[in-house]
Amino acid sequence: MNEYIRIAYQTTKRIVRNPIFLNFGIKDKIMFYVLLKREKHYKRLNEEQKRVELKNWYFKQTGEKLDLECPKNFNQKIQWLKIYDNVPEKSVLSDKYLVRNWVREKIGEKYLISLYGVWSNADDIDFKIIPKPFVLKSNHGSGMNLIINEKYKFNENRLRKVADRWLKTPYDMSGMEQQYYTITRRIIAEKFIVQKDGNLMDYKIHCFNGEPQFIQVIGDRNLELHTAKECYFDLKWNRNNSLYNTYQQYEVPPKKPECLHEMLEIASCLSKGFIYVRVDLYIIEEGIKFGEMTFTPASGIGKWGTVDIGCGIACSNVSCKNTVEDAVKENCK
Repeated sequence: MNEYIRIAYQTTKRIVRNPIFLNFGIKDKIMFYVLLKREKHYKRLNEEQKRVELKNWYFKQTGEKLDLECPKNFNQKIQWLKIYDNVPEKSVLSDKYLVRNWVREKIGEKYLISLYGVWSNADDIDFKIIPKPFVLKSNHGSGMNLIINEKYKFNENRLRKVADRWLKTPYDMSGMEQQYYTITRRIIAEKFIVQKDGNLMDYKIHCFNGEPQFIQVIGDRNLELHTAKECYFDLKWNRNNSLYNTYQQYEVPPKKPECLHEMLEIASCLSKGFIYVRVDLYIIEEGIKFGEMTFTPASGIGKWGTVDIGCGIACSNVSCKNTVEDAVKENCK
């Protein structure tokens, strides 16, 4: 047997037999092993080694050389913020459970989605007392969530296995999003919210230095197909066609929310003190609801169209001549 194949086979066999992976499928077990190896590796790095690793990762992802001394665009400046603006508050506010305290103190309880429970151990979850429909999710990463409703084949043992897998899964450290590294992993259950028409528009307000600059709207999500539609607006709800990310653009733009001014005030209040953060909000019959705060969208490797939104971030010797709002206005109809 080829030596490389033999080693790979023995490694896989150890992974599969490890009791910590009891609730994992074979693909999940291998990915979990990779994440654990990365976690051990990145935790040993000093500050200089982190910069080298980040530069290598960024080049591998984008094909661009990362200049941390003088970052040139939004994505590169997000990388700069990962290294030089890694303040403890970001870890608290990236935690989907602890951020609720920040929201409660800053803008009030009424903006929070109802919380049904929080657990550190999947075996402690009592699904019988959680009203359906609800959302089950982890507090420390993305993509680890389930909508539990009448259509979902409800199986408590299966859900516990999924929740246990989430709790054991470390956040992928390769992109150096350090705000997630120290989050104590938990499972939370929240009320499932939706608009009257069955849709749920996600209003992502991008804030620079505590001031909203533009709004990204995502709706018509299909979680099974991983599809959605999106649109970008300036603060007066003028559409911007030069900004884009990953989804199909709305042909007919969503209507301007009647509570837009209130939403912008909320985003401004929550983002105060941060160079950049995205504040996600929803609008349902009961009013505006807080979603989450994101400091490193797409880990700083997303596609943003022809407008450089990075002009709102001043890093090191990088100066900001114009505001993001000015850049967005130039490209709005």
